[in-house]
Amino acid sequence: MAIEPEPMNVRYLRMRFRRFSNFIIVPKAAIDRKGKVVLYRTPDDSATHSTVYSRGGGSIEVEGDTIDHICLELGLREIDFMAMDVEGAEAKALGGQRKCLGILGRSW
Repeated sequence: MAIEPEPMNVRYLRMRFRRFSNFIIVPKAAIDRKGKVVLYRTPDDSATHSTVYSRGGGSIEVEGDTIDHICLELGLREIDFMAMDVEGAEAKALGGQRKCLGILGRSW
């Protein structure tokens, strides 16, 4: 599963992984609440957009959601392994995944 808020990156992921039926792309930002969030774009590097830091590339409004809620929607009970590249928003992303990682005890 890839959680990706930037529309051009979502498009790239869909093209790159379209032949894998078990690969899910969630077009949202992983944050500590459900709702709209500002995504600050980086002018020359689509891999360093951020919901925390403005880098002079403008901004767009995207959907945000907690990892717990995304897992619930997809029917995932727990996450065994996770890698994050959220450009300074680690605390916000981790704040929204207490159940599926078992941070508060057992998973659902």
